[in-house]
Amino acid sequence: MVTWNPAVTSQIYYQQRSTPASILISAPGNAITVPATFNVTGVQTFQTYLGASGMGPNGLVYSAQTGSASQTQTINVDPAGAISATADQPWVSVAGASQTVSVTVNPAGLAPGVYQATVTVEESGLASIAVPVTLGVWSSAPLLTFTPGIFTFVQTVGEPSPSFQIAQAESGGVPVLLNILNGTSWLDVVDRYSAPTPAPLLVGAVNPPGSPGQYAGSFAIQSPGGSVYVPVTLLVEPGPVAAPVLSQVVNAASGIAGGVSPGEILSIRGYGAGAAAVSGLTLNSSGVVASSLNGLQVTFNGKAAPLIYTWATQTNLIVPYEVAGNPSTVMQVVYAAAAGTLQTAAWALPVVGSAAGDLHFGRDGYGAGRGRESGWHDQ
Repeated sequence: MVTWNPAVTSQIYYQQRSTPASILISAPGNAITVPATFNVTGVQTFQTYLGASGMGPNGLVYSAQTGSASQTQTINVDPAGAISATADQPWVSVAGASQTVSVTVNPAGLAPGVYQATVTVEESGLASIAVPVTLGVWSSAPLLTFTPGIFTFVQTVGEPSPSFQIAQAESGGVPVLLNILNGTSWLDVVDRYSAPTPAPLLVGAVNPPGSPGQYAGSFAIQSPGGSVYVPVTLLVEPGPVAAPVLSQVVNAASGIAGGVSPGEILSIRGYGAGAAAVSGLTLNSSGVVASSLNGLQVTFNGKAAPLIYTWATQTNLIVPYEVAGNPSTVMQVVYAAAAGTLQTAAWALPVVGSAAGDLHFGRDGYGAGRGRESGWHDQ
């Protein structure tokens, strides 16, 4: 069976009209290289290419208040050569030179609205190209909207920064210019094309702090129609170069720290105090509360505790009844991560009897025992 494989051995430089290349036809034990020439058959423009690829605005976009002055933008044209350009609307004027076309729009006399025009760019021997032109004219600037309105990034210490997230700035179909105000050192907001709305933006957490924790940031998008404030949360989790950190061990009902009692429901908090993915209470094959969720375990003197809930910064659990009779117990959080097994430093906690207001779970692990005073206690 013959496999046909076209191989362009040389790319066409942006100022060239043609380039030599080759086509490779191969089969088992044999291959033939056929010389070829690739020719540019039409005018190309950077602005139109962006729109066709979905990466940016299609053509030129202008925004103007009624009665404001004329505005000019430039179309970049390839390949090099003598070019000419024409516009199909009276409010657009053009001037062509080698590889550039200046396009000027004049909003004088235009009522508020969105206007469309076409600039046709031609070069001898090549097919022409039509570049769309959009002009938004407004007396009162339209309101700006930004989607999504909040961002959350999760960064693991020692690992690459999280991927940028895509956002969209809109203004009700009438284009307006944007200005980005960013006062957060680890936050980057990229307006790649500096074009009026609708504008795609990239939001990313770059150079994140090296210490585990939750960091708050924000940026603002300004337009003639007002500003939009966008909050951003960065959660830096422990990783191979930063061990998980516990900050609190409290009773889940009262939120009070202190000694622990058998069957008590605890809430432990910190960075790396839970599994990266949210998970709730699950019964194992024996019908009792599972002691492992998404690779996470919490041990008391080596005994894995039943787990009720876990997330990156919090885990709720049931203190094992095996701690009964001991003056103290050693608690440790252990979980499996991409970098291997991570664990917190061991916490020594005093063991006490049940107290009013505590939240407890039944000894058998199947459910809550008889209620007493203001909380649940085991029978």
